[in-house]
Amino acid sequence: MDRSGSKAGQVQKGPTETPVEVEPVLEPAQVQRPAVSTGWRIALFLWVTAFGFLAAYELLWTLFKLLKIR
Repeated sequence: MDRSGSKAGQVQKGPTETPVEVEPVLEPAQVQRPAVSTGWRIALFLWVTAFGFLAAYELLWTLFKLLKIR
């Protein structure tokens, strides 16, 4: 099979295809969650912070008891 190579300056065209029209994809309407009030955010922050300090205290207390530091 002998093909002649393309010559400099010439553009080779591939097989022509008819463009297929694609329907635009419509994104579903974004569901908006109700906004959380500032009071609930503060209450949740305080609760999580208190729980974190309590957990840290218990872990340190248990560690000190095991090592007999205090």
